[in-house]
Amino acid sequence: MAPMFIGLLMFSTATLLVIVTATSLIIFQKRLTGLAEGAALWSAQQGLPADNYFGQLPEDAGLDLVLSDIEVSDGKTVTVQVCGRWQAPISISITPSNLMVCSHASARAG
Repeated sequence: MAPMFIGLLMFSTATLLVIVTATSLIIFQKRLTGLAEGAALWSAQQGLPADNYFGQLPEDAGLDLVLSDIEVSDGKTVTVQVCGRWQAPISISITPSNLMVCSHASARAG
């Protein structure tokens, strides 16, 4: 009975750690999406590059942001792609611990 309990405990712990890591990654990606959407809307409304929007963020945001792509296709649509480095809260061998995550947003002025 004890080996079954130990096996169940190890399986439950591994499952919990994978869930925590996946949740952290999803929250980080949603946060990047919010920043990309904010930058695209701000850039479309102000008519300025999205770099200026990220210059207004506090330095302690801790996201290690990289503005990968800004393109204006028709003069009214602004497309912004923001990438950031995600670190796993708990590093285990079955999940990635350091990823570059990107998010994409578009806004139209007018």
